[in-house]
Amino acid sequence: MTRPDAEWIAEALAKTGLKADIVGSLALKKQSHHDIDLTVQILEDRDYQTYWYALEQLGFRYERTDPPPSGEIWVGRSRDGTSLVLDMHPVGRHPEQHYPRLSH
Repeated sequence: MTRPDAEWIAEALAKTGLKADIVGSLALKKQSHHDIDLTVQILEDRDYQTYWYALEQLGFRYERTDPPPSGEIWVGRSRDGTSLVLDMHPVGRHPEQHYPRLSH
């Protein structure tokens, strides 16, 4: 994931009144440009459901067991409940376009 995209997520959450910190991306470990994982740490004293709701309002989706549709973002919860994991699945990209374009 490119840094501007990560910053967009943090800024979008901030606009909803929530604070988030981009912890890191698992994409570097995967050596994959087609499946991007990003961890968003929950900084406020709120539960993950508050963040899920905010992400849904921003156009992100959460699916518990179904594979995420291509081109969408799947939001899951870490085992300890302190962070959300965003799993990015781009669709139909040209070789030079590795990352999904996030927009409102």
